[in-house]
Amino acid sequence: MTYYNDCQRNVSANIESKLAEFQTCLQRWQHRKLTLMMKVTVVETFALPQLIYPLTTLDNTPQTILDRINKMSFEFVWEGQPDKIKRAQIIQLYEKGSLKLTDIYSFNNAL
Repeated sequence: MTYYNDCQRNVSANIESKLAEFQTCLQRWQHRKLTLMMKVTVVETFALPQLIYPLTTLDNTPQTILDRINKMSFEFVWEGQPDKIKRAQIIQLYEKGSLKLTDIYSFNNAL
């Protein structure tokens, strides 16, 4: 991690490379025929852990970065197609009939 006085420079130096790794990880799994539940597992097990450290070390993660992470996650889950289940529904608990996909905004606030 590299720290600068400028917030924008911090983001570009520390998070941009991790976002590229996040995208690469999702692309590695993209060609496999996975069920919806397995895609959620891939996002939570392999892709999101790459972003935990950079998100915890930066004070204020810009909303645009969180939007990009959210967009990449849902594009992977739905294979670039329009969402078939509401995003608010898919992030709920198993008991409510959902898949418990991590909500990146709540995840960032918790960190």
